[in-house]
Order: sequence, then C-alpha cells, then structure tokens
Amino acid sequence: MKTISRAEAKSECLKFYFTGKPCKYGHIVKRYVSTGVCFECKRLRGASDESKQKKKQYNLENAEAIKQYQKQYQAENAEAIKQYKKQYRSEKPEVRLKGSAKRRGAYIASSLDDSWDELNEFCINEIGLHRNQLTEMTGIEHHVDHIIPIALGGVHAYFNLRVIPASQNVRMQPIALPEETKTYFKQLTTNLNSNLKIYKKIKHES
Repeated sequence: MKTISRAEAKSECLKFYFTGKPCKYGHIVKRYVSTGVCFECKRLRGASDESKQKKKQYNLENAEAIKQYQKQYQAENAEAIKQYKKQYRSEKPEVRLKGSAKRRGAYIASSLDDSWDELNEFCINEIGLHRNQLTEMTGIEHHVDHIIPIALGGVHAYFNLRVIPASQNVRMQPIALPEETKTYFKQLTTNLNSNLKIYKKIKHES
C-alpha cells in the first residue's frame, strides 16, 4: 500500500492514510484521516454487539448535528470531492456503467401507468408457472432469468424475463451494454402504457 501522510490524505479528501508504521497495538494497516485511529483497531472494537448498539444510539441522538457536519464538510471541500469522484470513475468505468444502467432502469419503472403492478405481477406469475412446467416435463431444472441484468439497469418486469435451463443461467456472466438514448426509453414506456390500456379495457369488459 502506498504511504501517504494524514495531512496529504486530508488535502486530497481521502478517507484513509498509511504511514507504514504500527499503531500502539502493533497493527500495520491504514488509518482513518478523521480520527487517526487504526483501521484494524476500529474493526475489532466495532465487532461487538454492544459497540454496534452504542453507535446506533449515538447516530439517532445526534442525527441533526451529523447532517450539518456532513453538509458543511461537503461545502468546504466541494472541489476536492469533485476531483476525487472524477478520478474514481475514470479508474473504475464499470462503476460508472452500473450507475448509469440503474438510472435507466429507474426511469422506465417510474414512467409506467398506475395499473402496471397488477399486470406485471400477473405476467410474472405466468412465467413462473411456465418454468415449473418445463422443469416437470423435461426433468431439467429451469430458472427465470433477467435478459438485462438488474445490476446493469434491467427491471424486474415481464418483458425483461425469460425461462432458461438452470445450468445455462449459472454459467452466464453479465455483459456491459451500450448506452441507449432517452428517446428509446420514452418509446418503450409509450408502448408499455399502450399495452396497459388494452389490458384494462379487456379486464373491464370481462
């Protein structure tokens, strides 16, 4: 681990620093910039149920003060935080991809008609029955799989589900999907709402 002083780490808005020297209990690990406490010492202290309960109680009793401190810290270190996030995203593009994908999924889910939950639940149940039938008929276990993984922005909806053999599902690895445009998702949402209107009409007439 790269050595960095506490002052340098604080100026770069980092959470930890590392001197390479042992703490008073002999741990040679990173330390917290905010307190100077050794990471291992804090982990050992926080492992007990009593310590967890004290922390929970403290956070409840000082919620407003903690909130104000965080707000002030972010305001005073806005530029450093911005640079840190920019560097973090450039070094870990998969994190940025995952975040963008989740936002796309949330956009679709939040734009649907009020009757969506009812129709979606009905279709998902039917897909589940289909999985059970295939498993019983073939003797091969089947899974209900998300076509676009949840981690990459897929939604838990009937149009994003398929039934495949369990062995195939276990072997599959999530793939990085290209960025779709907002226009595409608007059109998808329009089509879904059209299907919902048809569903409500049929239900009303039946």
